[in-house]
Amino acid sequence: MIDALKKIRQRELFPGVSPYCACRKNHADGGVFGYAISVKNILITTDKFKSLLVENIHSFSGKELSYFDEETKEHIVPYVIEPAVGVDRSVLAFLCAAYAEEPDKDETRVLLHLHPALAPIKVAILPLSRREPLVKAAKEIYADLRQHWMISYDDAQSVGRRYRRQDEIGTPFCVTVDFQSLEDNQVTIRERDTMNQIRLPIAELKNTLQAKLAGEDLFVLPPGGKIWKEEKKGV
Repeated sequence: MIDALKKIRQRELFPGVSPYCACRKNHADGGVFGYAISVKNILITTDKFKSLLVENIHSFSGKELSYFDEETKEHIVPYVIEPAVGVDRSVLAFLCAAYAEEPDKDETRVLLHLHPALAPIKVAILPLSRREPLVKAAKEIYADLRQHWMISYDDAQSVGRRYRRQDEIGTPFCVTVDFQSLEDNQVTIRERDTMNQIRLPIAELKNTLQAKLAGEDLFVLPPGGKIWKEEKKGV
């Protein structure tokens, strides 16, 4: 029970949302359950719901189960902890908490601020055009990175439209391969939430993405990296 509550406070069980714990204890009249001493209710607050129950943690015990251990000379009361989590409610909470619309020039940018641990697609590889040299370089990067994460390859329409598509499904990072990449062996990484970009050597790409997906700030640069575009100071 203690470990579970610690993880909740650290946002490990429900990354990207704001959970809180409500406790209820059993009473003489039956209270929560006749066989449960207490129940921990894990609820999540979102813009759409005042509170959404996503998990119950029951603590069971009974004095009639107690016994005396002859070896340790202690009275033992067995406990059983029963967590019950609803997958559908958790997913609903994540989506409600992550969904956002932002003004973007004459349009509205739709995005999912999904925590990287929850995002189904971690990285998207985007060649600037469908010209053979760029496609070849982009597919080599795609083949390498797909061994480590679930990633996407997209070369349809303008790169701006492709960024928007990835924003809508919650992809944390986009890697763009441009014509300059053929000369300097570098690519850009675009961060979903801020739209900021950095440029770095392809040789540093995997380790850099691994660090960013783990929570490192985008502007903590790898060897040979530089800030390429700064859209927002923060989110």
